[in-house]
Amino acid sequence: MSERLRRGLRQHKGGQLLPQFQRKLEAAIGLRLTGNDFLDLDSTERLRHRFFAIVKSDRHAWRETWQPDQTSIIWTVLERVADSVDGQRFALFHRLNGYLGAVWVPGDAVLRHALEVWQVVGEDLCLAGEGLASGLCLEFNHYADHDEYELTAWGGLVPPSF
Repeated sequence: MSERLRRGLRQHKGGQLLPQFQRKLEAAIGLRLTGNDFLDLDSTERLRHRFFAIVKSDRHAWRETWQPDQTSIIWTVLERVADSVDGQRFALFHRLNGYLGAVWVPGDAVLRHALEVWQVVGEDLCLAGEGLASGLCLEFNHYADHDEYELTAWGGLVPPSF
């Protein structure tokens, strides 16, 4: 099967998945989205690759971990970040990136409703700023001896000091 045909099939499947995903995300953030808010598949793949290269490197500005019983601290940290990015748009990655592409969303709306959005995206909660000048990735990691939440952030998404 040619790459062009594969891409066409993915886009067709994306068209079928879009309405339900869009409704769920709109309900989680309390805002309406349009088709123009979604990045194309090629741009999403490039952005996602560059984003995770930064997350996995030591070039980030801030990293913190918490135990599973410390989620209230995480939501507080994300609320503070939301206050500092009021109105700025970020690309939100999700489990359907291969079909729909990332979606441009107001960062403050996502971070104020992080748990609800995380349930919709179905994977790490990741926001990428324009040109990757800023980014945030909240992961839940399972290790052999323990589980932990890990937050990596840089640029304008670094949490303000407590």
